[in-house]
Amino acid sequence: MNEQIKSDPTHPNHYIQNGLSVWYVIKAYTEDLTGVDAFNAGNAIKYILRWHHKNGIEDLKKAKVYIDELIKSFEEKESEGSGE
Repeated sequence: MNEQIKSDPTHPNHYIQNGLSVWYVIKAYTEDLTGVDAFNAGNAIKYILRWHHKNGIEDLKKAKVYIDELIKSFEEKESEGSGE
């Protein structure tokens, strides 16, 4: 995607940096995930990418919650796969 994204109601300024839309970044990095894992990863990415331009530390804390949930999910999957 080489086109420049401009701010509009669906792409506010805090979701666009250097012409990149957070939404397109999330889609690119979560396309191989499903369900709650895709949701958690997408939200973590969203909050990390916008923190400096919207809610500061509050967004970093939100990202951490989603990252912790994602870690827990994959640890449970690893545990189930190892037969423990």
